[in-house]
Amino acid sequence: MNETIYWTARPSQWSLLLHYGVAAILIGGGIIINPLMAQWSSQAGLAGVQPGLWLCALGAIYALWQFLAVRSVCYTITEERLLDESGVLNRITDTLELYRVKDTQVSQPIWLRPFGLGDIRVESSDRTTPTVILHAVSKPKAAATIIRDRVEEMRTRKGVREFD
Repeated sequence: MNETIYWTARPSQWSLLLHYGVAAILIGGGIIINPLMAQWSSQAGLAGVQPGLWLCALGAIYALWQFLAVRSVCYTITEERLLDESGVLNRITDTLELYRVKDTQVSQPIWLRPFGLGDIRVESSDRTTPTVILHAVSKPKAAATIIRDRVEEMRTRKGVREFD
C-alpha cells in the first residue's frame, strides 16, 4: 500500500482510568489482606498459602492486559481509507473506504476533555462495519476535519455522491 498517510493515532491510556482504579483496588486490597490471611491460613493448617498475593497478581495482570489492549489499537487515515487496527494476540485490521463515509461526530466526555481527548464516531454505508468509533484520540476536532477533507477529495476523485 503506497498511500500517503494523513493522520495516525492511538487511543490514550487516560481512557482506562476506571480500569486502572479497579486494578489499584485489587492490588491495594491484596497488600492489606495478605498479612491477615497469612495468619488465618497458618492457623487453618494452610501454611504458605497467600491469597493476598494472588489478589495483587490478579490486579497487576488486569492492568497490564488493559494497557496492552489499548496500546495495540492504531487508527490511520490515508488518501483513500480509514484503517482501524487492533488486537493483542490476534491482529484485526478493519478498512473503511473514505468515499463511503456519510457523517462524523466528535464527542468529548467530561473525563477526557481535560486531557484534550475525544471520540470520533464515523457513520458509513459500509455493510460490514457501518459505524467506526475512534476512542480517546488527541485533538479529535482536527482529526474529524482531516477525515471530512479526505472524504470530499475521494468522492470528487471517484465521482461518487451520497444519497440517503
